[in-house]
Amino acid sequence: MLHNITLKVHHYDEDTHQLIVSFGGEQNGIHYETEHLTFNPANYNTSNPDLALRGIAQAGLSYLQREIDKQNFSVSKSMQDTLKGSVNKQFYYISSELNNSEYESMVASEIEI
Repeated sequence: MLHNITLKVHHYDEDTHQLIVSFGGEQNGIHYETEHLTFNPANYNTSNPDLALRGIAQAGLSYLQREIDKQNFSVSKSMQDTLKGSVNKQFYYISSELNNSEYESMVASEIEI
């Protein structure tokens, strides 16, 4: 689990009022960093810049966790074969069967923004 997170602001775009940021953190003695990401402070519905930065840092926790998951993910030969076999196939799911916490936590770590 990440105990501390670093938010680094790289750029402020005066036209869009967006921030280009990156996040860093350490878990089990290994340092992780995210790529540069764009955030609009207006999405945090506050005129207080400290609260907006805190909201962005809070979002950074999930970005860092996704980075940790990506780096620690290893694909077994069996999984590789199954994934390769899924190319050009369609999969049908009943949405109510996908609404469980196990699936939701898996999806959250796979979303690319």
